[in-house]
Amino acid sequence: MIWAILTFLLVALTKYYTSLRLRKLHDKVQHDQSITDDLRKQLTEVAEKESTLKDETEALMSKASIMHNIVTNLELSLNKLKQQK
Repeated sequence: MIWAILTFLLVALTKYYTSLRLRKLHDKVQHDQSITDDLRKQLTEVAEKESTLKDETEALMSKASIMHNIVTNLELSLNKLKQQK
């Protein structure tokens, strides 16, 4: 009879301890999931910013190229005028 009571108490304590550990594990998983969601949002924002900056860089490079061509054409025109005089 005593062994049955001890076995029952051991099983009950084991079940209680397991439920505590499971609860802590569940809380940890929830916490990690919220951190993961925050990081995923930050990653999306950074990717959008990177895309915007890439587009702006391409536009500025295009403008710089156009300005370079204009300056080159003006220099050529000046050189031709100097040669004609």
